[in-house]
Amino acid sequence: MVVYGGFETGYDFRGTQTLWAKPILYFPETGVVAPDTGKRYTRRHYGRATDAAHERANDRVPITEWWTSIYDDIDLRMVEVEQTIRRARAIAYDFDTLPFSTTDCYCYWGIAEKYASVAAERATTLAEPASRPSVYNLQLSLLLALLDEYEGSWASNTHQEYLEVAGELLRTPAMMIQLAIQEHDRHADDPTERVLDEDQQTLSDALEDIIDIPGIDVDTEAALSDEQAQRLHDQVQRQLDDI
Repeated sequence: MVVYGGFETGYDFRGTQTLWAKPILYFPETGVVAPDTGKRYTRRHYGRATDAAHERANDRVPITEWWTSIYDDIDLRMVEVEQTIRRARAIAYDFDTLPFSTTDCYCYWGIAEKYASVAAERATTLAEPASRPSVYNLQLSLLLALLDEYEGSWASNTHQEYLEVAGELLRTPAMMIQLAIQEHDRHADDPTERVLDEDQQTLSDALEDIIDIPGIDVDTEAALSDEQAQRLHDQVQRQLDDI
């Protein structure tokens, strides 16, 4: 699969005179641009940006070096794309064992219940068995639910926050289940209902740190090939980009 690295740029005119750039990935097979794939860079746009000596003398990074750091970020993301998909597909949540439902899990991540319930239904329908969706499945189902059901502005902070949750499911899947479990434990009336031990309260995104959590399965096998999983993700992303 061919993947190109690039960046989207913009300029903030609201009094800050800030130039920003955010690395993105482009999949030419489907025409999909994947957002949220790297650090957002900003630079105040005044002075003499192309005069390196002048910018350094005024304690500013020359614009050529600013762009170089963005290119380096793109290179890093290109290496991580395959690993990210593999890891998201290797972790499954067993909601027959976890003391909360798939809908609750989305709500613990801050998703409104009306979207959480739709995403949960999709996730369990796609999963095999239905009670054990993978992290990849959970993030894809959330994107599909937002695509079909979201009633607010796509430019709103709330919608962007929901997309960020989906992004974090791919970027930090082990940490996300710990966040959901911590939220469950925080509201548990009975201490025996808590999932995490006291020594597990520090968040980690290492797979070995979630293997022993009841209801979390970490596998090396998955129903879809990596290429099939990436193609399905690209198709959903294309629909999102078309909105």
